[in-house]
Amino acid sequence: MIAVAVTLMLGALLLGYGVQAQIAGEAARTALRAEQIALATKEELKKGALLFVPVYGNICRQRWIDNATWTIRDGEDVICDEAASWTVNTKPMDQSVAQRMSALRGGFHVGAKPAD
Repeated sequence: MIAVAVTLMLGALLLGYGVQAQIAGEAARTALRAEQIALATKEELKKGALLFVPVYGNICRQRWIDNATWTIRDGEDVICDEAASWTVNTKPMDQSVAQRMSALRGGFHVGAKPAD
């Protein structure tokens, strides 16, 4: 009877260790993936495109900015409609005064009234 109890206890300990090892391994893989995504995003944010739109016409001038060094490289002439096509499906932002004031008010937290 004691042997069965010891065997069950040992089995439970081994099962717990296996579950803990699996959870720790998954957490390590998730952290590694998050770090890789952060590094890729950081690299993407270092460079960006500037699009200079003319007052008249449909030919824009594209330039490239390196945010790490703040250097701007000359690009090429592009058709404005094609270069700005990513904005077709974006919702325009509300830039009204009321919306801006609402956003500013939302940034402040009104706490409890101080005790007298």
